[in-house]
Amino acid sequence: MARSHSLLYLMILPAVLFPNSLRADDFDIRDIELDKSSFHSQEYCRDFHSVYYSDDDAMERRKKAQRKLFSDIGSAAENMFSDAVHIYSAPSRISTTDALWLGGIIAAGGIIYIYDQEIYDIFQRNRDNEVMKEISEAGEFFDEIGHGGRSAKYYIAILAFGYVSGIDKLVQIPAEILESYYVAGLIKVAANRLLGRRRPNEELGPRYFELNGGTSFPSGHAANVSQVATILSRHIDFLPFKIAAYTAVGTVCVQRLTSESHWPSDVYFAVVYGWAVSNEIFRLNRERRMNLQPAALGADNIPGLIISFKF
Repeated sequence: MARSHSLLYLMILPAVLFPNSLRADDFDIRDIELDKSSFHSQEYCRDFHSVYYSDDDAMERRKKAQRKLFSDIGSAAENMFSDAVHIYSAPSRISTTDALWLGGIIAAGGIIYIYDQEIYDIFQRNRDNEVMKEISEAGEFFDEIGHGGRSAKYYIAILAFGYVSGIDKLVQIPAEILESYYVAGLIKVAANRLLGRRRPNEELGPRYFELNGGTSFPSGHAANVSQVATILSRHIDFLPFKIAAYTAVGTVCVQRLTSESHWPSDVYFAVVYGWAVSNEIFRLNRERRMNLQPAALGADNIPGLIISFKF
C-alpha cells in the first residue's frame, strides 16, 4: 500500500508543481531539449513557461472553479432555508404516534420544571463529591464544543479542507453541524429573548421570567453538544463511539448545573431539542444524497429499484 501511495505521489507531483501546464494533447517529453549550459538560466525558465503554461486555460479553470463554488454556496443556502421551514412547520404534519411521543417528552420536562429547584439543589450539595467533580471537569473540557461561535470556525475550516480535497465526509459532517446550529439557534435565541428566564446564579429562583431579561432557557451549550454528538453518531455507526459521544453530552449537562449556569429543565429541553433538529437535518441531507436506479431483479428480471446512498 505504501509503495502504491508513493507512486501516486510521484505521478501527481508535476501537476502540483505546474498545475496549469499538463495537457494530454500537447505534452510530449521528446519535445524538451535540455541545454545544460542554460538549464538554470532565466531564459530557459521563461521559454519553458511560455510553452507549457497557457494563461487562457488557467483563467478558464479559475472561472469554472469560482462558478462551481458560488453555485455550491447558493445550493447550500437554499437547502438550509428549506430545511429550516420544513423543521419549523413540522407540528402541522405530526402523526398520532409522534404526537404521543412529543406529549411524553413535554410531560417529562414539565415534571423536571416543577422540581427544578430541588433537582438543582441536589447537584449543588454534591458538587464537591469526587465523582461529581470528575464529571464536571470532563464537562468543562467538552463544554468548549458548546460554544457555537468559537467552534463554528473550526467546522468551517474542516469543511473548506474537505471541499478542496474532495473528501465528502469532511464536507458533510461539518456542514450538517453548522446547519443544525443555524436552525436550532434561531429558536434558542427567540426563546431566550421572549421568555427571559434568569439563571440560577442570579438567585431569583426558577420561576423568574422577564421579557428580554435572561438567557437561561434553553441551554445553548447543552443543545450544541447534543447536535454535534447526534450528527457524529449518525455518520459513525459504531456503538462504543455513540456511547462515548452521548456520555460527553451528559458531562456537559452536569457541568451546566454545578456551575450555576442553568436549571435542570433548561438542560433537558435543550438536549432533546438539539437531538431532534440534528436528526432531522441528517435525514434531509441523506435523502438528497440518495440515488434511485431502475434494475432487473432476480432470475425473472422483475423490474425494481436499487436505492443507494453517497457516504
